[in-house]
Amino acid sequence: MDRTADKEAIDRTADKEAIAQVLVTYVDSWNRHDMDAWAKLFTDDVDFVNRGGGWWRGSEENVEGHKSIHDMLVKQGQKPSVRWWLISSCHRSRERVAYARPRRLLEAG
Repeated sequence: MDRTADKEAIDRTADKEAIAQVLVTYVDSWNRHDMDAWAKLFTDDVDFVNRGGGWWRGSEENVEGHKSIHDMLVKQGQKPSVRWWLISSCHRSRERVAYARPRRLLEAG
């Protein structure tokens, strides 16, 4: 293996680890209902279409929209989490949804 191939292999490993870390941060901040931390994963000019079809334009709208939904669900006694969202979405859409823990992304190679 030449030096270029070695460097590419190292770069892919670093990329996989960076992607896995984004997923860990996404899940952790979502499950803690910390929409401010969650929002840091998006650009300021984010366009986010929620599962109800609402379209939030920009970081502030995205964060405030998600905060209000999380607050409402918590007040209703629900505990919105990434897993809850996937199960709820699956029931609403009747589509099969699969998810993997971030660690498995690294192991998948």
